[in-house]
Amino acid sequence: MQAALVLWDKHMRKFLRSRFELVASLAIPLLLMGLFGVTMSRVMIHFQGDLNYIAYITPGVIAFTALTACILGGATLLSERMNGAIKEYLVAPIPRLAVLVAAMGSGTAKATIESCVIVLVAMALGVRPGGGGLIGWLVVIVAFLLFTLGFAAVTVAAAAGAHTSEAYHSSVTLLNVPLLFGSNALYPLMSMPLWLRILAYCNPTTYFIDALLNGWYGHPSQFGVALDLGLLLVFALLALGLAERIFRRSVG
Repeated sequence: MQAALVLWDKHMRKFLRSRFELVASLAIPLLLMGLFGVTMSRVMIHFQGDLNYIAYITPGVIAFTALTACILGGATLLSERMNGAIKEYLVAPIPRLAVLVAAMGSGTAKATIESCVIVLVAMALGVRPGGGGLIGWLVVIVAFLLFTLGFAAVTVAAAAGAHTSEAYHSSVTLLNVPLLFGSNALYPLMSMPLWLRILAYCNPTTYFIDALLNGWYGHPSQFGVALDLGLLLVFALLALGLAERIFRRSVG
């Protein structure tokens, strides 16, 4: 863990010093909330009971932000593979898994920082999370960590297996649109056609959104919070196993 923390600190220093990376990764989520969310809130005055539309899509925007941050975390590992830094890590007296843990940890940390910015912007637009109480906040934190860690592992696995930067970015950028629009992030499941609803049930983003809606606003959970967190845990464990296997193969 000491080696992983050293590498994590290196990744985070680079991220915090790169203003362009921070601003660029936040630009699309902020535009999504500021333009799409505000416009649609005028069309749909009351959405999902006592929630206005901006409050409803805030968990979805956070999911989008976390995915983008995880993609950047995987890009950091890919860059280190391409410039030879990984080889230097491997000859150091540290476990190889420390490199993997640091990459996933930095992706999760970036997602946390950027999601906090989104929450502050949402509150400035009138969103008031906290209706679920202390237990609700605990549900939100656990769901966020499982969801982000799972996708950080997926993007790290893609970075470890990709042979070129183009191959990595072309594969992982395809995640955002289907994961966002193929879930309950922007509209409720009941408004979807049956075939899309079936796909949404297989999407971990759906259960993440459901957990956040319940934890933040006290909104009735469609699946049950226990099932939401349980499925997110399974997803995170499977993703971690995939990342570990592909990373070991890539450095073997």
